[in-house]
Amino acid sequence: MPMYRHDRLPGGSHYVRRTTWEDEAAGALVGGAASATGWLIGSGISGIRTLARNSQDRRLVRAATALEEASESEDDDQFLALATDFTRRYPQLEDGHAALALALQRKGQFDAAIRSLDRAIQVGLDETQAHMIRADIYDDANKPGKAIQEFTMLTQAQIPELRQISLLSRARLLIQIGDLDQALKDANDAIATLPDESAYILRGHVHRRNGDLESCLQDYSRAIQLCLESPDFLSERADVYEMLGNAEEAENDRAAARARSMASADASVTGEPPDPVSPPAARTATSPQHKTVAHPKERKVWVWVACTTLLATALLLGAILTFAGTGASSVSRGDPGLSINSAPPSQVSADPQTQLQQLRAADDPNVERLIGYWVPQLSAKKPGLVAEGQAFSPADVLADHMVLRSTYPGALLLWSGDYPSYRNGDFWITVVNQPSSTPKEANSWCDAQGIRPDDCFAKKISRTGDSMGTTAYR
Repeated sequence: MPMYRHDRLPGGSHYVRRTTWEDEAAGALVGGAASATGWLIGSGISGIRTLARNSQDRRLVRAATALEEASESEDDDQFLALATDFTRRYPQLEDGHAALALALQRKGQFDAAIRSLDRAIQVGLDETQAHMIRADIYDDANKPGKAIQEFTMLTQAQIPELRQISLLSRARLLIQIGDLDQALKDANDAIATLPDESAYILRGHVHRRNGDLESCLQDYSRAIQLCLESPDFLSERADVYEMLGNAEEAENDRAAARARSMASADASVTGEPPDPVSPPAARTATSPQHKTVAHPKERKVWVWVACTTLLATALLLGAILTFAGTGASSVSRGDPGLSINSAPPSQVSADPQTQLQQLRAADDPNVERLIGYWVPQLSAKKPGLVAEGQAFSPADVLADHMVLRSTYPGALLLWSGDYPSYRNGDFWITVVNQPSSTPKEANSWCDAQGIRPDDCFAKKISRTGDSMGTTAYR
């Protein structure tokens, strides 16, 4: 069964992620590293909630609260549906798009998650947070090279906690790809920046991989001095003692680890913190209290407490948000006769299928004006479709469209069954309100946007005839 670590800072921020026994021992994003991430993403949550109570936009308060609760639940579809709906209602709020990126990440839709994150940056997401989130998405997508690039951008941070987590995170990925020399250098730099248990345990793990067991033992021992409550660190040191032929010390550590595990189990029942095995070493003010818990989901989870910053941001936006909440904005682009509805109807259902129908109805007048023209087509999805190993639910289809809608102004939703130019009549189609008289012009738009050929091509919208000759691939 997978394990999940929960870290909480004294100020109230918290962070949950998937872990393994090896990661716990290796210090991969634990201790100070996890605290830095939690602090980066969700510091001051209690203060933000206090500010939220003073907000005049009660709908926003309710929506952000529901979004936060969904981010902490196991219902990925519900989280995705709420995050998608939030970005529709409040497209100016960058953390809404970032929350959508998280929801898409949890569903394994990594490309869509990156697009949503890019949209969050466009509307104001801090670049530092963007690098951190993008690194985690790439890490989850098994793209260590890209994740390393993102963490490298953060290693020059002036904030010690952020610099440390970036170095440790990069070191963990370097270990994965076998670059132990650079991993050791990063671990040394992390210790020089913030010498806590996570830095020492990771450096010890690098020494262990290099066969330097004596140096590994020294670093594990330092980590245990800084984090006496961790039975996992004791178990790892026991293994090293055993490898060095010191059976007595190995058994002492395992006995201590069992005692710590039992004390932690008792504490979970009584609510009282366990007594330390020996007097604890001094801890920094930002050191987290953490525990390891079992979790039934086979995925990494970021508890997106930063979505509550939406509420504080709303206090600054005032009338703009009130207007955005009505979903009444529209702009004109291209042909003066074509108006592009940039927001959904104000009465939005929580059901993804109903939301798709509402979007279709709202966009239908603009789609009708495209009949007889070639347009760029961005997506064709339906519930049950399996793409890249992902079976799409209605919430996934809605999220796919909404990411495209927020990324490409003028994106519209249509139902393929309404137009004979589509061979299959059960797909939700995303097209762009860029009418052209030739397929070459429509495909030129795709080229100008830098979209991959498989993801954008020319399509002719027609209510007569059949699908023959209505598609032009790049």
